[in-house]
Amino acid sequence: MVSLLKDLDLAGWLILFTKRCLGSKCPCRLSSESYSIIRQELKAEVDKIKEEYPNFKPGLAIVQVGDAADSNKYISHKIKAASEIGMEAKHYKLPSSSTLAQVVNQIETLNKDHRVHGIIVQMPPDSDEPMDQDILLNKVDASKDVDGLTDHNAGKLSRGELNTCFIPCTPKGCLELVKRCGAEVSGKRAAVLGRSKIVGAPMSDLLRSQNATVTMCHSRTKDLPAVLQESDIIVVGIRQPLMVKKEWIKPGSVVIDCGINFIEDKTKKSGQRMVGDVDYVGCKETASWITPVPGGVGPMTVAMLMSNTIEGAKRNLHKMKKGGAWNMRYLPLQLETPVPSDIDISRAQEPKNVAELAEELQLLPDEIDFYGKKKAKVSLSILDRLSGAPDGKYVVVAGMTPTPLGEGKSTTTIGLTQALGPTYERMCLPVSANPPRVNFKGGAAGRLLSSHSYGRVIDTNDRYLRQITIGQSPTEKGITRTTQFDITVASEIMAILALTTDLKDMRERLGKIVVASNKNGEPVTSDDLGVGGALAVLMRDAIKPNLMQNLEGSPVFVHAGPFANIAHGNSSILADKIALKLVGENGFVVTEAGFGADIGMEKFFNIKCRYSGLKPNAVVLVATIRAIKMHGGGPKVVAGKPLPVEYSEENLELVEKGFCNLRKQIENASFFGVPAVVAVNQFATDSDKEVELIQKLSREAGAFDAVGCTLWAEGGLGAIKLAEAVQKACEQPSNFQFLYDVKSPIEDKIKTIAKKIYGAADIKLSEEAQKKVDLYRKQGFNDLPICMAKTHLSLSDDPTVKGAPTGFVLPIRDVRASVGAGFLYPLVGTLRYDTADVLFVIRADDWLCSPILGSEGVCMGQCTSNLSETVIGSGKKCSVRLYKVSIVTCVFN
Repeated sequence: MVSLLKDLDLAGWLILFTKRCLGSKCPCRLSSESYSIIRQELKAEVDKIKEEYPNFKPGLAIVQVGDAADSNKYISHKIKAASEIGMEAKHYKLPSSSTLAQVVNQIETLNKDHRVHGIIVQMPPDSDEPMDQDILLNKVDASKDVDGLTDHNAGKLSRGELNTCFIPCTPKGCLELVKRCGAEVSGKRAAVLGRSKIVGAPMSDLLRSQNATVTMCHSRTKDLPAVLQESDIIVVGIRQPLMVKKEWIKPGSVVIDCGINFIEDKTKKSGQRMVGDVDYVGCKETASWITPVPGGVGPMTVAMLMSNTIEGAKRNLHKMKKGGAWNMRYLPLQLETPVPSDIDISRAQEPKNVAELAEELQLLPDEIDFYGKKKAKVSLSILDRLSGAPDGKYVVVAGMTPTPLGEGKSTTTIGLTQALGPTYERMCLPVSANPPRVNFKGGAAGRLLSSHSYGRVIDTNDRYLRQITIGQSPTEKGITRTTQFDITVASEIMAILALTTDLKDMRERLGKIVVASNKNGEPVTSDDLGVGGALAVLMRDAIKPNLMQNLEGSPVFVHAGPFANIAHGNSSILADKIALKLVGENGFVVTEAGFGADIGMEKFFNIKCRYSGLKPNAVVLVATIRAIKMHGGGPKVVAGKPLPVEYSEENLELVEKGFCNLRKQIENASFFGVPAVVAVNQFATDSDKEVELIQKLSREAGAFDAVGCTLWAEGGLGAIKLAEAVQKACEQPSNFQFLYDVKSPIEDKIKTIAKKIYGAADIKLSEEAQKKVDLYRKQGFNDLPICMAKTHLSLSDDPTVKGAPTGFVLPIRDVRASVGAGFLYPLVGTLRYDTADVLFVIRADDWLCSPILGSEGVCMGQCTSNLSETVIGSGKKCSVRLYKVSIVTCVFN
């Protein structure tokens, strides 16, 4: 039966009950005026949202089974109402032959769609086979149940938790009508006639939450007229036409009629007339306010459906808006002295399940792919969902020129986020670099990587594979040739992964990889060989950032790991972008740049930020007293000998001499217009005067601030002052700028980096390097940024030269192109990739060595490495436990 309520559109309803309101005191004006006002209010609310988020629209999904005419009409009213106020409503109509499972699948698909903020299932389903309506209703995600009919929302309402649930539309509309007529609810007597879960039961809960004294009446209620005569507010929904009489109601009461019934009326074309459960003609003389049928509660129900959908959209936006806090469960740290080994620390803490971490980050179910219980990959669709959200503060951690004694950039990165997060109560997400495990074998990809100008990569650093002969199989038809393996982090594909901005961009970059040049000197790309698509398929999962956690249960993105000399040495752009959206405007994303600031930071700014379009807010430059002393001319650290006393005793003169290197790195940061905060990684052997001297010299050199940290031992508690300084630095105006114009000649770009960042007087290109520069210019690659491949142990090309040398000429022996990644990389001097003269910091109880205790309890045991860099020792496991020292330092020669 097609009801008149569903035959009339919203405008028709308004006209109908406006015509019936002949006097200003006519009670039916309540619905007419209220609905019109509410509709305008909702439209204004949607307009306000769009002002802040132009591409955002509250979305309503209506699921219908079958093709019932009355349902179609009712759904069209809802879609029209949504359109009138600027919402987007979509109708999902399934055939009557649909099974329960098919309808559930449709609902679950909509549950995962971030563009949908409200879902309603049109009842009853017009299906060939009966369907359990409770199952369908409860399959709707509670956060999208704008009908308010799931058990979850009903339970919340019954407990009075109105701010965290959706209220069913009809009861919510009824209460809105009561309030808008000016009637007091708190302390009044209210009667609800009917106990359905759609109207009666939730209406009773809702009135009770407003402090009314509520009596729920039903077919078994004795002396019903007496109950109603004592009630100030009466809500009726009992499906009995004209049941409530004039004599039953209290003079001056407010009467809300939710009934929809049909009685015979031969004067009507249809032969019937719609009436409510209340005798409207008689009761309107007694009630102060009363709703008519039709035209009373119906329009308000639709209005409240729109209101709930907008509320759902606002809750969704709240996750993106500035200051929206994560409900993060941080894991407490049990600090010990001396600091235990890494393995002991990690085993003492039970990490959270990554599913809990994803929920705390407010990720949607379709945005997370679990890899076991402790790690997961996150979808790039997060960027679409949060496209209108403001970014957080962007902080890069770099350091002074590395020394064998170490500086602690990674430790500072994690410690700073621990201070900003659980300790300082700011949303913070560190982003670290780590290579994906991707193997290429067989097919077109294998043939591509066999090309004479493009080598293979492997995750294991086995030096025997650095130059090999291949093609000895009979199937190779005598094509024997020399090739090589590089470590994975040295591959161009790794650099592409780190610099790509979306899946399409990665596909284009992979297609641009130059594998050779033809006889005319023209580049031959992977797309020319028809394998660019195959490479993209192999990388389709690797492009998703990895979600992990630190010791305190804070989220960490670990993604990509390009080498910092022949590549740019930074984590992925995608991980950074997703993190910046997740933390919100008041949050922080802290990422680390490889090696010293002259390498990793320079490439972070000139390459990574150029492609990402992101503007960093601050730089943290990490330094240690020992490293500064070495740059000041401190004694060489020799394997097998005790650590010289200069590194463990106060020596202000040596500190002041070595500060020249840190001063140069502070200057390097200033070239990009980004404030720099110096973090002095402070250890037990450092004197207060030495730390204070570094702080004083850093500020004089132009650093925004300089603070001492003990985060290596105390976690976030040891970095509170650093967190305060970083926050203040991020509040400064951003004057970020690039060091050079990419359209400048290749030689000029190389010279700019050499002179400004390294302190060189000039550059000298070898004959081979100049040929390559001319070739790349001819091939159209002049406008690519520059990625200098040089030693990380010195600002010059000589790794033995410490401090801040000037006046030298930087030799460029070759220039190569990573066209897919998007940069040219000049090879500086005689860059070595071995471990000679490099200290590796390892755990005493994790490796084999022959410990010899030097000063301050540092093990200077003689350790060696074979060609694959595997540690070989005496065969006796070191069991040394050092007071206040949790690591041993071993020298590889």
